[in-house]
Amino acid sequence: MKKRMFVIAFVTSVIIGLSACKNPPIFAAIEQEVKLNPASVRGFVRGVVEINGTLYASNGKIWYKAKGETGKWSELSGCPSGRCTGLATDGANLYAAFSKDEAFTVHKYTTATSSWGEVTGLTAQAVFGTDSVFAVKSEKNGNTTTYTISSAIESSTPNTWASPTDKFLVGAAGSYCLLEDGLYDNTGSKISGSPSSELKGICKGPLNSVFVVDNTKLYCYDGNTSTWTNREHGVSTPQSITYLPSKQLVLIGGKNGYGEMKLASAADTNVANAHIVSAGSTESSVPQGNIHQYNNSVGKYAINPISAFDYGTNGYIVYAGILDPNTKYTGLWGFYSPDRIEWNRE
Repeated sequence: MKKRMFVIAFVTSVIIGLSACKNPPIFAAIEQEVKLNPASVRGFVRGVVEINGTLYASNGKIWYKAKGETGKWSELSGCPSGRCTGLATDGANLYAAFSKDEAFTVHKYTTATSSWGEVTGLTAQAVFGTDSVFAVKSEKNGNTTTYTISSAIESSTPNTWASPTDKFLVGAAGSYCLLEDGLYDNTGSKISGSPSSELKGICKGPLNSVFVVDNTKLYCYDGNTSTWTNREHGVSTPQSITYLPSKQLVLIGGKNGYGEMKLASAADTNVANAHIVSAGSTESSVPQGNIHQYNNSVGKYAINPISAFDYGTNGYIVYAGILDPNTKYTGLWGFYSPDRIEWNRE
């Protein structure tokens, strides 16, 4: 009888103790869940670019909104017919590839006049780039696929590389493009010392540099000194990469959320001096108060692409293209500091 009374008293005390806890760990994540926004940009996201304070995104259609605006995206009107298969910018204007009835075209959107015009003489399935614009046309012959690459699309005389390659174009940033076998400049010359396998993404870095990521390492190529540096990043199954200047963070989208690496300084392109940052730490783009909500939203899914932008005095935005195996949450998600400290659908 005494034993039975002891058990009852013990269970009762545990229940009371749990009830008294303001934020027991088992409920902490639930308390941080937020009501999901209706999705504007659903499905696979083909890219997010910025032009003079306006952001453009594509999921087959093209969407836009002012940088820092937390509301819905608007569909860009007057687009060429067909499905958008890629976005790029030369820093002033937007370039997009379109597919219609198995035919591919590339068009330029002049932001100053809000008008579209076809880039004549160019057929390409996709475009890439943040300064110099690259286009790629693929052709299949039996079991072999070759890619014809054109660069400097923004100029009046685009440069089509002399020989097609069997290496797919992974991405482009600055005046460089990343193929499966290494980094190339916009003349088609391979950069000496480039990593050459398992390459997953590229983005602009500080000064005249670009970051490149493979399965295990983060690389930085400094165009001013023509030097490479690298270090391991620790991200499982990396898929995409971006740079957030205000926090000096390289963000690497992976299998479950994204990893972060912080540069030693805003002008230090030697990534051997960088260090891994834990989500929720003071250096992270994920604030401590948001860590549970992050872990229970974008931190559960593969991310491709990932994009980050500074705005305002101290603000920043991180966009993640979520790849949900069940497709329910697949689409563009965003986090706005300090205006919307939560991950939510765009």
